[in-house]
Order: sequence, then C-alpha cells, then structure tokens
Amino acid sequence: MKPYQITIIYLLFTLIACKPGAHKLPDSAFKKKLTTKQIPGLKYSIGLPAGYIIKKSKGPDFSVYYFYPADTTNTTGFEGGFYMGNNPALFPAANDSCKEQKTKAYLFGNNENWILNDCNGKYQVQLITKSNSGTDWPAYIHAFGNCKSKAELDKLLEVYATLQKTD
Repeated sequence: MKPYQITIIYLLFTLIACKPGAHKLPDSAFKKKLTTKQIPGLKYSIGLPAGYIIKKSKGPDFSVYYFYPADTTNTTGFEGGFYMGNNPALFPAANDSCKEQKTKAYLFGNNENWILNDCNGKYQVQLITKSNSGTDWPAYIHAFGNCKSKAELDKLLEVYATLQKTD
C-alpha cells in the first residue's frame, strides 16, 4: 500500500470515529428500563421511567411538555419538561445561593453544554438548542428540570438523552 493510500484510510477512519454521538457511553441499567413514549402532537419521543407521565400545555405559538411522577406524593424523584417554539428564554436560578456551572450531557445525539444550578444540593438544569424539527416550527427546544440529588440529576440527564425525532 502506498503512503498516500494509508493517509486516506486514516483520514476516513478519523472522520467516521469522530462523528457526533460516536463516543457515547454504554446505556446504564436505569436507561435500559425507560419506556419510550411518543410526545403528544409531535414527531418526537422520549424515554421515561415507570410511573412517570407526560402532559402538554399549549400556548398561543408554543407548546410545553412536562414529565413527572404520576404519584404526586412522590417527592424523591426528578421532574422536567421542554418548551417547543421559536422564542425560548432561560429561567433564572431559584435563589441567590445557587452556584451556576456547565455540565455536558446528550440531547438529540449531541453532547451539549447544559446550565446547571446547584442550589444547596437541589439541582436545576436547562439548555436551549435547535429542535432539529426540519421545519420552521418549532425552531428551538428549551429543556429544563429539577431534582434533589446528584443521582437524580444523572437520571434526569439520561432521560433527556433519549429525546429524539421520530418519523
């Protein structure tokens, strides 16, 4: 094999190996137990834990989808949601004691920079990014969630990693 052929093979391998999502970690035991649910009225789906529901709230030119435990007395888990529309806005931190930082987690197959507020052991996380809808609406998604522990934060972000466009 000639040197230029080796170089071409190396470059092709590098391009394939470095495409977005190529270096995802194996699914956790938690993620394997999630049930895929179709998002009402959209061509998107998300994996949710047993006992969680998803509800739609419709605005004049946007929709917000909330997911949370069906048992409203369950205060140990996490809750989240996402805005789908063309004019998203970030939420302020819950209070002045929150420490803002960035964390990496997947959404739509891309390892994104999420805003994480640590509010004395309670966590708020959010991200605004393009919706990958392929149409003018919804142009953006604002994903957000709350939880009371680092373990629940990890689970919440794993749920968001399952959000995907469907046909």
